[in-house]
Amino acid sequence: MLNLLGKQMTAARTALADQPAWHFHDYGKAEIKAHRKMGHITVMGSIASAQLRQWGQEHHDIS
Repeated sequence: MLNLLGKQMTAARTALADQPAWHFHDYGKAEIKAHRKMGHITVMGSIASAQLRQWGQEHHDIS
């Protein structure tokens, strides 16, 4: 599971189109704020988990 903070939410929505194994959970908060938990992504399987971990590292500083 990867928590989505702030503007990571926008980047995650874009990435989801290419990642059918990712399960996206949007908390439905009206306003995006820095470091605010906006949702999360869960995955099953080691390959999808590694891909999500890599994406999270690449987008760590976006929040």
